[in-house]
Amino acid sequence: MDESKKLIAKYFGQPIDPNLHVSMELSEIAQVPEPLPAGEPAYTLIPDDSNGVDTIYTFDSNGAITEVKITLSTATELTFAHYNSKLEYILLNDIEDGVDQEAFARRKAAMTRTMDKWDLKRAIDIILAASARQVTQATGDDVYSMIKKLKRAVSPYGSDFVLLTGDTVDNSISDYDKDNAGSLYYSPDIFGMMAKEGIKKVKITGYVKLDSGSNLPLLAVDRMIIVARTSSLLDGKPVLFCRRKIKDEAAKFMEVENAYRGVVNVGLCQVLYGGAPAWGYGLVGYESNVTALLNKYAVAWCIIS
Repeated sequence: MDESKKLIAKYFGQPIDPNLHVSMELSEIAQVPEPLPAGEPAYTLIPDDSNGVDTIYTFDSNGAITEVKITLSTATELTFAHYNSKLEYILLNDIEDGVDQEAFARRKAAMTRTMDKWDLKRAIDIILAASARQVTQATGDDVYSMIKKLKRAVSPYGSDFVLLTGDTVDNSISDYDKDNAGSLYYSPDIFGMMAKEGIKKVKITGYVKLDSGSNLPLLAVDRMIIVARTSSLLDGKPVLFCRRKIKDEAAKFMEVENAYRGVVNVGLCQVLYGGAPAWGYGLVGYESNVTALLNKYAVAWCIIS
């Protein structure tokens, strides 16, 4: 390693693996296939064209078979979204004079976390967009009742449940036994109920901002989502998340191979500092991915008041 690369590693931190996996929360609800090559389109068929009902017919008294003509599903092309971070840089004179030697290493880690958050938010938002899968909270329904309702909404179509909770809902679950100990004639034991029902709880926290917009919660504090990860209608988890490989020419520029996300040091670059050109080192992140809900029957969500 030459002296310039040692200097970059010292101040920017060692390079983060470009072949990053998805966040834990996204892996709980989404199938993540191998990244597609640059330029290759992605298609999906309608997976639940049976309206959620699998049917089999018996022979009639004459031994006749029921005839049902099928229509071939139209392939829908999925649109890849492209995301890049802002270019952040540090001036050469700041490197020589600065005491903080880990500023860029922290920014690289922060860029990675931010891109992970946006990937997760898009998956959550596509579930919440399925308005027909919203379960309504009736008068007298508490968080215990709503977990039961959510589970019953998806249990005819799948099993192995994960429950995504916003902050306020998660606190309500944590405090439920204590809050209701004196008013119920049975042991509420909300965590015991979820264990018996085969429900894994995952709290969703954090905020992310797209472009110059507002800070948006990954999941609103009063929302709760259930996902059946094993379904009789479709193999695999109901959400699809797929990245596209970075084109070879760009990957070579980033000094990575077979990458599908880049959070890389630009190297020595010229930037405008106070209106005049100056020399420094830059840092930028980029990825292209697609998110789709393949099986709406395996998800349900609600708002807790």
